[in-house]
Formats: sequence, structure tokens, C-alpha cells
Amino acid sequence: MSVAGLKTAISAKIAKESKLRRYEGVSEATAEREPSAEILSRRRRIWLPRSIAAIFGNFDISGNFKKRMNEYDLLRAAIAEARLGFSEGGIPIGSVLADSTGKIVSRGHNLRIQTGDPTAHAEVVCIRNAGRRTDWHNLVLVSTLSPCIMCTGTSLLYRIPKVIIGENLTFKGAEDLFAAKGVQLSVLQDRECIEMMRSFIKNRPDIWNEDIGVPPEH
Repeated sequence: MSVAGLKTAISAKIAKESKLRRYEGVSEATAEREPSAEILSRRRRIWLPRSIAAIFGNFDISGNFKKRMNEYDLLRAAIAEARLGFSEGGIPIGSVLADSTGKIVSRGHNLRIQTGDPTAHAEVVCIRNAGRRTDWHNLVLVSTLSPCIMCTGTSLLYRIPKVIIGENLTFKGAEDLFAAKGVQLSVLQDRECIEMMRSFIKNRPDIWNEDIGVPPEH
């Protein structure tokens, strides 16, 4: 849904809720007479969920909504990498690196099947593609899936301070190591990421187990 469409939908919800739930001090007549935005600006405001109030009010409460939107924008780029890898016959895991302004400086996807390189996980490929740099401590690593211990170690080696994870339901990597080193984690539990990995694991369990080092059953 577009931003304009989202604001229209929220405005309709606000108008409806202004008649149903309000703090004491905002009368029915006031609710009918004043636009919702004006009521919201009063000290004694109508009740609204925090997320809706954030969207309606300049799209930002302490920067949280804007920050979350930026994280999802970066995740969309990582998902595009994952889908590219899958179209090549590989495992659908993608990654990007971004600087402090949100600009993507490197991209990568899992190339283990395509290249025969057992270390070519998405995050490692993305970091490798970034080349030599001295600003790792200002970068953000984004991955569609919780990074394995190898990818976690690579990120920790270069002191990347923040990692955005698309989901960790199908596989939870070494997130405890990130936490122990004070790395900021943001796990989005994105539906597209979850469905993408669930489908792949169901259809190609042998390839998936090979990717995470699980020996075949005999």
C-alpha cells in the first residue's frame, strides 16, 4: 500500500475510533466537530495504538517508525539477492551491507552451489564483495536469514556493529555470539523470508543440510 493510501486508511480508522474510545475530557460533540488531527494534538487525546499514532503523526515517534522502514528497505534489497541466487540454482539467502546513511555499499547471495565453494555463504560473499575498507565499524550487515557461526565470525572479525536479520524461525544461527560482543540485532521475522526458506528446506533438505554442515543420514 502506498503512503497516501496508508494515511487514508488510518484517517478512517481514527475517525471511527474517536466515537468509540477516548480519554475523559474529549466530548462526543468535540469529536464530531474537530478533525482527528486536531484532537490528537490536544493534551487529553483520543486513544490510539502507538503504531497508528506514529504513522499519522509525521511518520515518526522517537525515530522508531522511520528506522524500521529503513530496515525493511534494506531487507528488500537482500531478498532480491536471495531470489537472484535461487534463480541461478542456488540457496535463496541474500545479504547487503549499508553505511550509516542507509546507502548500500555491497551485495551478495549464497554461491555455494554455483561455485562449489563451501564458504560462499551470502554474508561472507557480501563482505568479500565490499573489498578493502576501513569503515566496517560504521556499516550495517543485512541478511535474509540468521547468520551461521561462520558468517557471524566474519562479521565479528570486522567489528560490524549492527546486523538486521530477515528471520530466524527456520534457522537460528550464532546470535548468542553477537549478543556477547554487544552487536545490535534487529530480527524482523519477515513473512517472505520465512516462506522462502521453508519452501526451500522442504523441497531440498539435502542441499540445505549440506549448507549448514549436517551430515547425511545413513
